[in-house]
Amino acid sequence: MLKKAIVNFIVVLILLISLCCGSVYALQKIKIDKILSVGINKQNNQNEFISIEDIKTDDYGNLYVLDSKRQLVLKYDASCNFVKTIGKPSLNITNKEEIKNKLASIKAGQIKVNKEYLYNPLKLFLKNDKLYILDLDKVSVYSINGEFIKNVKLIGLFPRDIHINNNNEIVVAQVLEYSNNIFHVYDENGNLIRSFGDYFEIPNKYKLLGQNTTISNKQRGFPISIKYFSETEKLYLMNPFEYEIRVINEDGIVNNIKNEKNVRYYPPQGISQPLEGQREAWAIAYMAAPKILMMNGRILVFTPKIINKVNIGCWVEIYNNERREAVSAVDLKSYPACIFGRSINSNEGELYCIEIDNGSYFVGKYLIKML
Repeated sequence: MLKKAIVNFIVVLILLISLCCGSVYALQKIKIDKILSVGINKQNNQNEFISIEDIKTDDYGNLYVLDSKRQLVLKYDASCNFVKTIGKPSLNITNKEEIKNKLASIKAGQIKVNKEYLYNPLKLFLKNDKLYILDLDKVSVYSINGEFIKNVKLIGLFPRDIHINNNNEIVVAQVLEYSNNIFHVYDENGNLIRSFGDYFEIPNKYKLLGQNTTISNKQRGFPISIKYFSETEKLYLMNPFEYEIRVINEDGIVNNIKNEKNVRYYPPQGISQPLEGQREAWAIAYMAAPKILMMNGRILVFTPKIINKVNIGCWVEIYNNERREAVSAVDLKSYPACIFGRSINSNEGELYCIEIDNGSYFVGKYLIKML
């Protein structure tokens, strides 16, 4: 009888704990409401974007949209009214070989170019009222009013990501064949100071994939999503092979956030050569790369909600102090190609998503609430 009573007590205790955990998960949900779409010119009803690569907002609520095909940045005010363009396109060249040939001619002094030319702009970062544009082989620095400040030259071509650390050093994520590190730290004059961060190891079951392509193991082991949190100087890296967020700083790995059973994640199914003018990338079958967002001191991880190989929205996981609080399903018109968030208060924020509809690019602005 005593043994049976102990077993019953343990069962009841487990149920109570489950109910308590369930109530916490139930309370912390997310609601997303569409405010407006940015991208339609009101005068001629034409789409303003050709191919959006990145979006950011500054401390004043202004929106910056990086259009890689137009090779410039479009600035909008806090009400999403168009303000101006920043940067100058370099004859709208997007083919990689043409870009390399032109760059060689520039370095040889055969072509004189405007210092504000952008060739292959990829990412934006905003800090101290400055806009940093990560380009083919440099970082172009502007004021948020669009005034050109300077170019900072980088080592190598085709960097992937950028942030400015609390020492105002430029940190670039880039595959450099001579280096075993992902992140490379430059001073304001373009001097490489140090490097850090290891590549993800390729699991055995994926080692055969991509052997017949030009994609290197370093490119394959590069994180598919990177987010920098300035308050803690931590970087959050998404594993390209499985659901894992590696949390690092310059001293090494701080934490690993692993997969939860009730969130489906589709690992890479194969590799293909990029199409002309595109960057090397994984060819993902029935899967879109998870997106990491920082908002109100929490980590939000967006993953596609897929049923019968059809994307019907997103799962959003909420992490507080790197421990998961909740999972919520949200409906977006399409899985965002890129997301960026801006906190309003402790429970609300603005969410900006790159959306693609019938081949046209837009920026969707949403109000996000944690209920």
